Order: sequence, then structure tokens, then C-alpha cells
Amino acid sequence: MVARRLTRCYTAGLSEELAHQMQGTRHMATYKIVRFYEDTNKRERTIETGLSLEQVQEHCSSPESDSRTTTTKQAVTRRNGAWFDGFRKESN
Repeated sequence: MVARRLTRCYTAGLSEELAHQMQGTRHMATYKIVRFYEDTNKRERTIETGLSLEQVQEHCSSPESDSRTTTTKQAVTRRNGAWFDGFRKESN
């Protein structure tokens, strides 16, 4: 059945990658949230891993992901200086 579906996808002009996505056999990319510091002597720090693109985008668009706009991380800002959260694709 899978082989038949693949053949139909090819005949319909779809790429191999799209055919695998349609079958659910392709692994979804995961991302990690990384905290970057204004002070270049401070190493960046991984906050969370294994997230979807939508999850990291939602986190990074929140006011809580930047020391200039957060309301809950004042102590961290005093200790480490200015920071912001970004994201990177994880290698699978």
C-alpha cells in the first residue's frame, strides 16, 4: 500500500520529499531556544530543546524573551546583563 501511494505521488508530479511527508515517514525538524547575552564574554545558554518551529517562534515573540521587555526576570538581568532568547534548528 505504501509503495502504491508513493508511485501515485510520483505520477502526480510530487517530489519524493513531499511524498514522504504525506506518508508521515519524514522526521519533523526540532528547534532549541538559546539565550544570548549582550556581554560577549558570557556564553550563550540553551533554555529548552525538542520544540517545533511554532513553539520557538511563539516563545521568541513573547515580551518575556527579552531582558528589555520582561516583567519576571529582573534578578537574572541584574546578574547577567542584557539578554534575549533566539532559536536554532537542532541537528538530527
